[in-house]
Amino acid sequence: MNNSLWAIGLILQVLLLAALMRGGLARKLPFFTALIAFYVVRSVFLYAASELMENDAYALCEQALALVDILFQILVAWELLRGGRGDSGARTQAAPLGRQALLFGALIVGSAALAWGLSAMNPLHRSKQFDRGVVFTAALMLLVAAYTFLWRKGPHLAAARRVLAGYALLAAASISGQVGKALAAIERQSRPYYAWSYAAVAAYLAVLGFWLVALHGVSPRPLLKGPRRTTAGAAS
Repeated sequence: MNNSLWAIGLILQVLLLAALMRGGLARKLPFFTALIAFYVVRSVFLYAASELMENDAYALCEQALALVDILFQILVAWELLRGGRGDSGARTQAAPLGRQALLFGALIVGSAALAWGLSAMNPLHRSKQFDRGVVFTAALMLLVAAYTFLWRKGPHLAAARRVLAGYALLAAASISGQVGKALAAIERQSRPYYAWSYAAVAAYLAVLGFWLVALHGVSPRPLLKGPRRTTAGAAS
């Protein structure tokens, strides 16, 4: 089952990356595009390395790549807060950079505080039962999504808003999964623990599918084009 989920995830990520590149959204959302490309490379690398590397070296690589993932997601959150890269007309509607930087800093502090607080409330006090990085990035995406949907409007935000909608769903599932796994570990219930783990994976796959569909509608160069009218057809 794990191999099947890995294969489905890899295929969906490759399809999403192709859609971003071919649809012209890579210029609009370069950090998000780079993050999906990073996920593709990481997935293939870790799958191959699991057979070639010692356990300690493999664990070290996992930790290093997890840190890179967090840094990437912070950049993506900033990109989505700004609405992605737009044309000159969109830039004139954007909030001042300094004010948004201060807001983003406050969101980072709030997300870090939430991750630390939830971790501190965990009676187990074991990092393997509660991933602060997951909660931090999930909370950050939820806060950025809330700000964008409540306070920012404009057609130039369409792509960023759709990506954020997916991240909001994924963030809610991630935080719920972390809390569910912690509670299951406290009660020493193995089945609920693994069920919450697979639920988080299923949520990610669902969000990948959502992005594939949702971003097609805002792509500058849609992958599915209508039939061209020939000269003869126009004349008739």
